[in-house]
Amino acid sequence: MACRVGMSTTPYTRMQYWKEEEGYTDGEILHSNLTYDEATKLEREEAQSRGCKYGEGGERKEGNVWSVYHVWK
Repeated sequence: MACRVGMSTTPYTRMQYWKEEEGYTDGEILHSNLTYDEATKLEREEAQSRGCKYGEGGERKEGNVWSVYHVWK
């Protein structure tokens, strides 16, 4: 199964982006209310355990504003 795990402060918008750009058909929020460091760690762990693609974080924003999401085909 093709899948991607990512982190974002706007996870629904980001999941929609991957659906439109890469043809993913479904998605879910795995973790919410995370700091940047927590999200970065969980993004990597979730991607590796699920066998998904992922990319390293984004521009750092402070506070518990990050979510980790999962999209798949």
